[in-house]
Amino acid sequence: MVIPMTGGDEKPFPIIPGVSGISLFSFPKVSPNGKWLAYISSETGRAEVYLTTFPKGEGKWQVSTNGAVMPLWSRDGREIFYLAPDDHLSCATVSSAGDSPVITNARDLFWVPLVASSNWAYDISNDGKNFLVNTVINSAVAEPISLVENWDAARSPK
Repeated sequence: MVIPMTGGDEKPFPIIPGVSGISLFSFPKVSPNGKWLAYISSETGRAEVYLTTFPKGEGKWQVSTNGAVMPLWSRDGREIFYLAPDDHLSCATVSSAGDSPVITNARDLFWVPLVASSNWAYDISNDGKNFLVNTVINSAVAEPISLVENWDAARSPK
């Protein structure tokens, strides 16, 4: 549902009329320019990333082709990132042609062993140069554990 924040008499309305249920619409993300909404739908039997117009939900354009979850826009709105089932972080370029998005250059960026989570598993920095990824790093050498007792007393001035 879209809930207008104008304070007037506007009522909440569905983004995509007639669509309900998490399998048909989940993980919505509005583009930085407010023109597009990325979301996940498994209406074909497999979760995929789609775009629609925002806030009216007119039209539907498929972004991913081999399954995907957790869409995330770049800060400038020129790319959309998503997680493929083979644990690849992937992306596609998004531009506009009138009232339609143009989706090009879909590609895998890198493989990452993500930690299973119901929350967002990754984020991108504001400058678009770094990703923060929820993963486990396995070390071949066990790191030592240090136990510091009475640490608060060591910090107190004498």
